[in-house]
Amino acid sequence: MSRTTRTFALLVPFALIVALVGGIQPAMGQIAPTCPRPDAQIKGGPASLLWVGDNIYSPTSAVGQTFQRQVRPTYRDQFNIKIENDGDVNCVESQGLWVRGQGTTSRYIITYYSIDPISGLPVANITAAVVAGTYQTDPLDPGESAFIRVYIYVRPGVPSGSSITDMIFVGSDLVVAPRPRVFADTTVRDVVGARVVVNRRAGDFNSSLPTL
Repeated sequence: MSRTTRTFALLVPFALIVALVGGIQPAMGQIAPTCPRPDAQIKGGPASLLWVGDNIYSPTSAVGQTFQRQVRPTYRDQFNIKIENDGDVNCVESQGLWVRGQGTTSRYIITYYSIDPISGLPVANITAAVVAGTYQTDPLDPGESAFIRVYIYVRPGVPSGSSITDMIFVGSDLVVAPRPRVFADTTVRDVVGARVVVNRRAGDFNSSLPTL
């Protein structure tokens, strides 16, 4: 074998190895973006300025993401929910986020409304869809938000010290019916709590208690 032939024989395998490694390396280094990443936040009525739960991601617990209010019987209070898509900016398409919350009980009437982000006014009663877990926001790009409002009314005769915590789940999933499997997938959901404590001496504007 000539010197030229031997050199060619050594170069061919080496070139193949370089080509294989070069083709595999980018695939091994790719990290799939989080698309989308739900971030649920909550605050009380119009007087509340700060959102609770920003950049806290908890699929099952509302610790650090619960807002608490005092309400007397025959009165209601409101909670505003911010539904933000904290997904990676490399996401190629926007997605709506699913919402599910507590329904009415023997002591409390709970209703949900979609909110216009500009005026801050209710747009539509979405209670049935939220309780069923089939309500979905409009598509949200990373950094965009949708808003809903929760009203909790205390029925007559409910004793002081009684309470309810409405756990509101927000998540992403492509399954529409009968219920998004997001609520069984702990990697793509967040939860906030709207808590009402009954106090017969609470004022008409319902004094705020510390967040939990």
